Formats: sequence, structure tokens, C-alpha cells
Amino acid sequence: GETVPKGDFVIFSSYTGNPLYDGILSRSETALLDTCAAAGRLVPVEYNYKMNAIEVRKGTDRNNLYRNAALYLKADIYAVLSSYSENGDYILKLNLIPLNGRYGNLKLEKTFYSRVPENLALKAAREFALLLKGESLKSDVVKVFGNGTALINSGQWHGLEAGSYSTGAGKLKIKNLSR
Repeated sequence: GETVPKGDFVIFSSYTGNPLYDGILSRSETALLDTCAAAGRLVPVEYNYKMNAIEVRKGTDRNNLYRNAALYLKADIYAVLSSYSENGDYILKLNLIPLNGRYGNLKLEKTFYSRVPENLALKAAREFALLLKGESLKSDVVKVFGNGTALINSGQWHGLEAGSYSTGAGKLKIKNLSR
């Protein structure tokens, strides 16, 4: 069978071929991925799955291609990063695009400006962290077992530990964890 990539978030950087802007994009993408790991919320799709999705999908333009690739990956939300300069400022654009209602409140279109290219990744990561801070953990029941226990698609990576939690659906007791 086909391996379904895990992850609900994918980042597409609009590389230009210019080492300066591509460096800003690369650092910014890494900073956003680090923020995901620190926040324990959005699970990024692995790089090789992302690259494969870009290769197999078609698009009328870059943004259409990114959307098609994100849909192919069954992501809930994706980001598009682009960088350029204007009036002596370096610019990073971050566009967060939800594909369904699950992360609809994370929709964002923001432009960051800096005279120092290295600062753009930090500014984007800070904004993204503030956005994720208000985000509650969303989990799906993957399998229900006969003994009344269930497997959910959240774990240590999301900051969960063994113990009791209050959820929108009532109390939940976590017994075993893995990544």
C-alpha cells in the first residue's frame, strides 16, 4: 500500500535562486519548524514527502502548485514564504492558509521588514509562536479497543504526559505514550 505521510502542516518556500533571499527563506522555514516542535501543536510533513508532492502535483502557478501539493499531502494548513527587498528593507512574507476548519483561526498574511536579513526568521517565528500559543491540542481517535481504551494521534511530541486531562469531550486519562 501507499504510505500516507503524517503531518498536518507543510511549509513551501518560494526560492528565487538569489542566495540572499533563499538564505532568508531557508532560515525562516527552519525557525517555523522549530516553533512547531516547541509548541507541540502543528505536526510538519516530512521534507521528502513535501518534495515528492511538489513533483507529482501540477499547478497553473506557484501558489496553485503549493495548494495542490498541500491537498495531496492531506494537510490541514500550509504556509507560503517569500522574500525580496524594497527601499533598503529586506522583506519576508508569511502566508498561513488553512485548507479546512480545523485550523481556520490560524489564517494569517503578514509581511515582516528588517534592515538585517537574519532578523526576519526570528520575527516570523515569534509571530507564529504567539499564534500557536492560543491553539488547543486537536486529536483524533485512531482506533477504539474492546477494553474501552482508544488510540489517539497525539503523544509526547505534543507535550502530553501520562495523567488526566480535561477536554472538550470530557475527562481523558492517558496511560501510555509514544512519539
